[in-house]
Amino acid sequence: MRVHLSNTGAVTLCDPSVFTSLDVLVDPQSPERLEQSIARIGSRDAPGHVRLSPSVLRFLSSHAGSAEWDAKFDAMIAYAASKGWLDAQGRVRAHLTFGESHAVPAQASDASAVELSSADVRTETAGRGDAGHSAFPFDRRALIGKVAVVTGASGGIGRAICQTLQSMGAQVVQVDISCGAQPTEISGMLAVHCDIADPASITAMADLTRSRWGRCDVLVNNAAIAASPVALEDFPIDLWDRLFHVNLRGALLCAQSLVPMMFDQGSGSIINVASIAAQVATRVGAYGPTKAAMRALTHQMAVEWGPRGIRANSVSPGMIRTPLSDVHYRDEAKLQSRTSKIPARRIGRPDDIGGATAFLACDASSYINGQDIVIDGGFLKASLANLY
Repeated sequence: MRVHLSNTGAVTLCDPSVFTSLDVLVDPQSPERLEQSIARIGSRDAPGHVRLSPSVLRFLSSHAGSAEWDAKFDAMIAYAASKGWLDAQGRVRAHLTFGESHAVPAQASDASAVELSSADVRTETAGRGDAGHSAFPFDRRALIGKVAVVTGASGGIGRAICQTLQSMGAQVVQVDISCGAQPTEISGMLAVHCDIADPASITAMADLTRSRWGRCDVLVNNAAIAASPVALEDFPIDLWDRLFHVNLRGALLCAQSLVPMMFDQGSGSIINVASIAAQVATRVGAYGPTKAAMRALTHQMAVEWGPRGIRANSVSPGMIRTPLSDVHYRDEAKLQSRTSKIPARRIGRPDDIGGATAFLACDASSYINGQDIVIDGGFLKASLANLY
């Protein structure tokens, strides 16, 4: 069976009589049009494959609606199911085959194979853990066709994450409590007001994302609050609760509201922004524990949702110079002192976090799940060296 994606944007089903393989034949077209076409019939599963729903496939053929076609189609899908070729959502995995003159986009570089034998199809449809994939590229087109939701988007790190994801092709939803009451298009991104301490506000944001794009591929839980230094013995319990309410509970609520769309498509990436404060104490006694809990929540998400195609990882920034933290670096002596403690010999930039987050968001990191990436220029590793 073959699905044909023409360069005019048409999608048709041809060769319906044999189900020894399912290929998607792609005419020469731009990567943007290709991703739009794929989104109409399913979702991208890997650089060279897509997941297609039988309910969508049924209506693509010119024979759709006839009793003979329906019976033949049902028999083919039943055969595929008996062979274990359907995933948990009942979708079949299809191989992308490009026309001879097609300029293969970077994210489809392993899609040069032609028709698969029926023996190959079982291997190819075994799921995301199969060993036949070549390495996924990490480039400026790696997120084309993806929708990314970023909380805390108005801060220095949040803004850099949004810009990086957008530069790689993602449709970005900028979520922040400081955004205006009405959703607004800003620099090609959708800015949405949301208080992640308020479940109703989060639900509204998720509903808007679903109504606008019908999908969510990436969630970056970046929003967080801190507090002024207070001795632990005097730390107000209501402030302690507030930090956990926003930093940890808010991340869970955002995931709970958006992850159903990831379940529907059988794929997704969650990136939780933790901190090196999860591993070393700071002067704000509640902040580090919230970030340590964030790492533990990441592990839980990875284990529970991994079998459903969703990855969860965290990034732990070290010293990053942002508009909020700039007060610590205006004094030249303090700046030099801090810089001297970092093996990379510089203070981090927001785009350092943006790049790592984008890597975890795209298929280049498809086998990374439940991990934390420390982005601190080697600061945590230099404790003993810094004593001398």
